[in-house]
Amino acid sequence: MNSLTDYLIFFDKSFMDKKSIKKFLDIEDVFNKKIIKSTDIYSEIQTNGKSKNYSKYIIYFEQLEIASVKLNKKQIKKIKEYLSRKSISTNFKIRKVNKKQTKKIKYNLTKFNENWGLKYLKLENEIHKGEGINVAIIDSGIDLEHPDFKNEIPKKNRFNSIDKTNDIQDYYGHGTHVAGILFGKSKLNNDKQYGVVPHCNKFIVKSLSRRGYILNQIDVTYGIDWALWKGCKIINLSAGFQVSKKEGIDVRLNKIIEKTWERGCFVVAAVGNDSSRDYDPEYNNLKPIHKPANCPKAIAVSAIDKNSKIYKEANSSIYENQNIDFVAPGEAIISSFPKTIQNGEVFQYAKLDGTSMATPFVSGILAIYCQKYPDKSIQQIYNMLVNSKNTARPFNSDYGFGIPKIY
Repeated sequence: MNSLTDYLIFFDKSFMDKKSIKKFLDIEDVFNKKIIKSTDIYSEIQTNGKSKNYSKYIIYFEQLEIASVKLNKKQIKKIKEYLSRKSISTNFKIRKVNKKQTKKIKYNLTKFNENWGLKYLKLENEIHKGEGINVAIIDSGIDLEHPDFKNEIPKKNRFNSIDKTNDIQDYYGHGTHVAGILFGKSKLNNDKQYGVVPHCNKFIVKSLSRRGYILNQIDVTYGIDWALWKGCKIINLSAGFQVSKKEGIDVRLNKIIEKTWERGCFVVAAVGNDSSRDYDPEYNNLKPIHKPANCPKAIAVSAIDKNSKIYKEANSSIYENQNIDFVAPGEAIISSFPKTIQNGEVFQYAKLDGTSMATPFVSGILAIYCQKYPDKSIQQIYNMLVNSKNTARPFNSDYGFGIPKIY
């Protein structure tokens, strides 16, 4: 039996000329595969809640100018007659995302002073709440039965990039926790805010499995392409792909991030939690930033504790040109969580650690800047954060440009 492998084909002038692109678009007969546009799939899901099975088709991601196709070895040999090797990428997978749960607290969550991230960043009294800004989260989904999110996410703003449906129910918890940090407010406590931008337009992409794995790069590509189709200004990606020893920036994944930037959208990505830090720096075991956070046009986010020290497991800028941009609170962060019953008590909030928790703080701050300065480009907004007098310190490998602040 001829096994099939997922491939991504990148239509970019740095990879191939216009003649090569035209050749590819004429190969339907060569591989006996039809081409379908990703936007047709999204429209189908929006109308019917799910799409047909298009696994035998060539999927063309219009927003990113990329195609996804399943090919056997013979077909791959044939396709290389049409395209340069540089324009072809095999699909790759990720390990489980870090979800270190240190404490669960009671259902009513009245002790908001414990959610120290908002206070630390001086966001509790910020008058801009993300109104009018489209913000997407690519993660494990969201708990639609959680009291803070029930009826908050319209069906048209839901996308499951794994199953190609609008089922975004979170069975893992990571996405629900991230969503709370980004836009949570407690409906059981007079709409008390515990997220950065509770009034933003919320878009949820489920790309992580029930066990917390990003199944493959194509699921993330789907998520980014869909978010761009929806006009999102911010994409929060609190997950990533590990980088092997001395691995450079993945040129094709980097193209996805560059395309997203060109479309006026930030990809805000966690740097990962594979490191260990000791009181004696000699015994530190620092690991490189995950991809796509290591891409130059991604906003790479690391985590700090209450004392402004780097979270002990956060990855570092140990490779040239793979840098952290900002840091934000990421240790012992309280946020929403799918319902858990322990000893007869119901818990729907949790305290978690990691760069995943820091990332939505930065996404929220960028959303506030987009709201405050609607006429500025994302490059101008980025420069404002980098050049702010409120940042923590000059650039370094652990802190990047510091703690982003509103001004």
